[in-house]
Amino acid sequence: MSKDNLEFQGIKSIVQRSNKELERMQKELNAQKIEKDDIRYEIFKMIYDMITDNIELRKKINFFMVGITEQATEKLEKHGNRLKVRKQH
Repeated sequence: MSKDNLEFQGIKSIVQRSNKELERMQKELNAQKIEKDDIRYEIFKMIYDMITDNIELRKKINFFMVGITEQATEKLEKHGNRLKVRKQH
């Protein structure tokens, strides 16, 4: 997502797009069905669980990335303002 950010969108916008894509993938995955008596069911279930876990972890990473970026921005602004005040004196 971020490498395709030709419009120079902010992190929140990129994360929103990422989360929408993850939700689309989850819906598509949920649409895949195999009966329990099918010989492929166990393998399907393992792959399904891994992909679902991966999607949930990606959403958590997105959430934390926004928080960390916001905290870093706040600190930079705070310290940037301190430097401006020091230069004025």
